[in-house]
Amino acid sequence: MIIPRHYENLHILHENTMPDRNYYIPAGKAYSTSLDARDHSDRVQFLNGTWKFRYYDSIYKLQDEFYSEGYDISGFDDIPVPSVWQMHGYDYHQYTNVRYPFAFDPPYVPKDNPCGAYVTDFDYDQNEDAPLAHLNFEGVDSCFYVWLNGRYVGYSQVSHSTSEFDITEFIRNGSNRLCVLVLKWCDGSYLEDQDKFRMSGIFRDVYILKRSEGAVYDYFIKTSCDDITEPTKADVTIDFTAFTEYSCVKDRFSSKPETVVDKGADSNVDIEVTILDADGSICSSGCVKREISAQSDANTNAAEIKTTASSSSITLSIDSPVLWNAEKPYLYTVIIRCAGEVITDRIGIREITIENKIVYINGMPIKFHGVNRHDSDPVTGFTISREQIIRDMSLMKRHNVNAIRTSHYPNVPYFYELCDEYGFYVIDEADIEAHGPSELFYSDNNWDNKAARWNEPIANNPEFCESILDRIRRCVIRDKNRASVVIWSMGNESAYGVTFEEALAWVKSYDSSRLTHYESAQYTDGKRKYDYSNLDLYSRMYPSISEMAEYIDGDGDKPYILCEYCHAMGNGPGDLEDYFQFFDSHETTCGGFVWEWCDHAIYRGKAANGKDMYAYGGDSGETIHDGNFCMDGLVYPDRRPHTGLLEFKNINRPVRITGYDETNGVLTLHNYMDFTDIKDYLTMSYEVMRDGQVAASGDIDTPSIAPHSVGTIRLSPVTNIQKSLSDLYAASHADISGSSDVTDRSSVVECSDVADCTKDIITHRMFLRVIYKAACDSAFVKKGDVLGFDEIELATQKQNADKVLDKASSLDKAQNLAEQYLTTQDTASAHLHVSESDTEFVVSGSNFEYIFDRNTGNFTGFAMDGQELLAAPCDKTIWRAPTDNDRNIKNEWLRAHYDMISERTYETGCIIKNGCAVISCTSSLSAPTVQPVLRINAEWIITPEGTIKSKMHVMKNAEFPTLPIFGVRMILREDMRNVNYIGMGPYESYADKHHASWHGSFSASIDEMHEDYIMPQENGSHFDCSYVQIGSLMENDIKTDMSAHSITMTSAVPFSMNASPYTAEELTVATHNYELPESDKSVLCIDYRQNGIGSNSCGPELDEKYRFDEDEWEFGFTMHVK
Repeated sequence: MIIPRHYENLHILHENTMPDRNYYIPAGKAYSTSLDARDHSDRVQFLNGTWKFRYYDSIYKLQDEFYSEGYDISGFDDIPVPSVWQMHGYDYHQYTNVRYPFAFDPPYVPKDNPCGAYVTDFDYDQNEDAPLAHLNFEGVDSCFYVWLNGRYVGYSQVSHSTSEFDITEFIRNGSNRLCVLVLKWCDGSYLEDQDKFRMSGIFRDVYILKRSEGAVYDYFIKTSCDDITEPTKADVTIDFTAFTEYSCVKDRFSSKPETVVDKGADSNVDIEVTILDADGSICSSGCVKREISAQSDANTNAAEIKTTASSSSITLSIDSPVLWNAEKPYLYTVIIRCAGEVITDRIGIREITIENKIVYINGMPIKFHGVNRHDSDPVTGFTISREQIIRDMSLMKRHNVNAIRTSHYPNVPYFYELCDEYGFYVIDEADIEAHGPSELFYSDNNWDNKAARWNEPIANNPEFCESILDRIRRCVIRDKNRASVVIWSMGNESAYGVTFEEALAWVKSYDSSRLTHYESAQYTDGKRKYDYSNLDLYSRMYPSISEMAEYIDGDGDKPYILCEYCHAMGNGPGDLEDYFQFFDSHETTCGGFVWEWCDHAIYRGKAANGKDMYAYGGDSGETIHDGNFCMDGLVYPDRRPHTGLLEFKNINRPVRITGYDETNGVLTLHNYMDFTDIKDYLTMSYEVMRDGQVAASGDIDTPSIAPHSVGTIRLSPVTNIQKSLSDLYAASHADISGSSDVTDRSSVVECSDVADCTKDIITHRMFLRVIYKAACDSAFVKKGDVLGFDEIELATQKQNADKVLDKASSLDKAQNLAEQYLTTQDTASAHLHVSESDTEFVVSGSNFEYIFDRNTGNFTGFAMDGQELLAAPCDKTIWRAPTDNDRNIKNEWLRAHYDMISERTYETGCIIKNGCAVISCTSSLSAPTVQPVLRINAEWIITPEGTIKSKMHVMKNAEFPTLPIFGVRMILREDMRNVNYIGMGPYESYADKHHASWHGSFSASIDEMHEDYIMPQENGSHFDCSYVQIGSLMENDIKTDMSAHSITMTSAVPFSMNASPYTAEELTVATHNYELPESDKSVLCIDYRQNGIGSNSCGPELDEKYRFDEDEWEFGFTMHVK
């Protein structure tokens, strides 16, 4: 082996790296921002670009000293730096969540450790004013060795942290060759067991900083105010450290003696500091002089050489300071001049504190509505550009995200500068996750036993103290000057013990101005009393609301934060509103961070059907993987929003209606912003929707309501709303003998060509929707952008106070009206003809023929004008394609064979009664090996015009688990792809996931209604519908008839509707969306109810109120075929 085995040594984490420091880019002059300095400074030379590269699947196959000067690299490949080599065809992709992809035997890693040899040639011109050269790697996974011009420079690890080397004595003017050997695994990999794809290489920027002798090396900016709520003065204190001694590293591969170069010794250094406000005006300045000295001896042993430094501080005052917060991220610019070098930085003045278990920022109680964000891109992997980061932040801002947890490692340094600028609160998390020890093999595989032993191998093992402290120090010291960072997180899911106790003690001693966080502190062996005194927050992931209440109502002594909740996998999450309500009603909760921001996947090009192909765990042939568990984001890999992100946006809208006095038209509003009056931030307008149509609309004068306060506003055109209510009441009491114009869908009851027996007693409904829009431009949000909305169902005289519908009585009333018709008509029978056999009833009229299967209890044919509308028989279904959040309950559904269900009849009959055909049927839904799940008594009334009125009484066997769904499915002709509906739209909506949608009338094709999740699953349903029409032609207005064949469904009781190109069976079988066949049908489902969505892919069980666990129900609808 050509390298020392540092990669399996817990006590050689770095060799010859420079001391940790805060992030900045020096320059020869001041810039407007530090990002400008990074882009344009004369003191930085980026080495990014095309490097030479050779991959070895084992470190033992690398026999040549490729780093030697003159080594022939003509046989090497090209690779871009930064990048990860798996994205360029080397090695293979592997996704794991908890388990290590190698044997657990720390500090040892696989003997055949894959590696990559990198080489780049570059020219260098020394700057006389900045003669020192510091080589920076901002991210290398997992560890690496460095040579420059044939000489060994050093070694480092910690993938997501900066490693800096002094190469002053190695670099030369003119041509230079930099060689880097990167290993896939090292002892640090035991601490990098994050939920992620395993990727390797130099994945962040590489650059050389040209530094002045005796310049500032490190500084810590601290701010304080005389009164944080109404400050008149702020103090900005900067603690400086300037290093004045630089030692060349020992060349371990030559006999050249080490030399020590004394730079800047015994000299006085002035540090000038200027603070500018956001307009560029000087608001404070000062200077500090220090005596610095360096004492070293050229003969000093390398092991004894200590870098000496002198520290000093300066405090500057700012009058009438403007504070920083995520809503108004005001930044001052700090210019630091020292030894011919200029550092441009930006600071925000803010304070985060805890009082009485409540988290405050700048004296205001805070709720984080945050997300967990990984560095991830389907094409570039871990390598994320500034443009990609800004794209994420833009989407977050436009969807009311105010906080980010950098799960589970530090991001690139300038990420935090962007958070400062655009306004995000950040939990900055150290590059630590040792989740694998929770899955070690024990004879007792009980979770309680595994959880109790989780901390033994690493968290409570003193051998890992140095490693864990090193990772936390690197995170804290690098990012300590960022206003956006309000919480230091010690890492993720690694259990707790002496390692974290020591690290937390260091963090609090170094920086007491921020809060500390570590969710995994709850996992200990219980053998001693553990020290939690340096932890500020009680953090959990995925607790149920009852669990949260238990802590808060009990003896909990810390603020409660959810570092992960509402697992956003696939069609989800479905419980965001419930958590919001809990946060809102419990002041000692400070909010949470949804898991997570984006789906993780690997882009594999286009499929034959034109769809993008995204790969997840197992798609690369790897044995150990965790499937599609990485597809758990609020956005797709290409950053298209999931409907879950739209749900998140509206739930976290800046203002909410908390009451409405309908008589006087007075709205009560709660301002949920922390620092902004709503009058300064948003405009308001309203719409009144009556049976899906806009009955009234207008603007609202936005009132002045202070943050966290409540105010009222009167809708000035209240008479319009009252008139609409009056009209709605009149429509709901219209005489049943009257007819309505089929083209007038403003109060849909029935179609005019349907006999009175088919009149649904539809509960006419009216909704007030108040829409909030941005009043002015801000970061990523433009004036006029919708920020959210509220929707209130308005009471009518027909509805009782709580607006709860008695479903059974509504159906009975509709059926009674049909019976009235049947007993009073005597001439219509001539229009119908019924024939029967042992297997079917055939009901025909002047232009239709319906076939009813007496064995299955379902229609098998709907022919209109000689054309068949069905592509397959109708059926009743209880199966839905399991969502990712059904991953646990799905096992019970499969055990009950819900996916194999079919219907059989016991008794069927058909009579002509006063002009209508009445089909009666008793049946059950059952599957092989198990008893019947449901027993159904159904009645179908067919009028001479071909309208079908259905009513079902359903009883469920209580032995079976909750149902996925119950409804009637029709598989229609391929050309019947266009849908009009009245209900919740335009986005998919479910009982617990509908806050992005509103009640209205909507039109779309079935392809547009399909939500194309990468892992196919139940999608595209629409909740709380009263009307749906599916047909051959697409019309923009629901009032316009479809001229070709169509089927229209109405009901007195709201139902769920799903119109899709695919059956539940097709969605269930497919493992990727591009595997779905080209659709040759239209699938329409009219559902009584569905199980809720929830977030049980990783979160708690679905809340009882959303479970479909009824034992008995009534269901019915009217179907108009034309």
